[in-house]
Amino acid sequence: MSDQLPNLHFRLATENDASFIDALAPRLIPEVMPSYRQRNEVIAGLRALQQQHLRDSPPGSYLYICENNPGRRIGLLHLQRVRDVMTDRYNAHILQIALPEKYEAQGFGRAMMVFAETWANQHQCDLLTLNVFPGNIRARRLYEACGFETDQFRLAKQTDPR
Repeated sequence: MSDQLPNLHFRLATENDASFIDALAPRLIPEVMPSYRQRNEVIAGLRALQQQHLRDSPPGSYLYICENNPGRRIGLLHLQRVRDVMTDRYNAHILQIALPEKYEAQGFGRAMMVFAETWANQHQCDLLTLNVFPGNIRARRLYEACGFETDQFRLAKQTDPR
């Protein structure tokens, strides 16, 4: 990959982007998931979250559409400005980042990460954070190449509610 990043335009998502956003939900999760997660449930939950954002525009939450030409959508970047529970300072959290498979390995993901970092700086955020499934090797490689390092491990255990 060249050091030159593609030129992208970022705009806030609108209701007109709903079907594009909806189609990207499966790209947000890896093929290999924890045993207690059902792929179809996770996809449905992500779609509901995305549609809720489009409907309600919650404060501190910014759902961007990335375009490489005016009107040609290539990706989704969902950023949140959140308080760090350990420092009480603001962090920028990448809630979702996705692009169609046909745009992989062309520098678009890295360009989206550069935008997220610039956005975090502009919004006086101390950290840029994200969560990733352990099995999402493709995404983890990108994040590590962008300078991310492990901050915490989130462990989960399925319970038996009765």
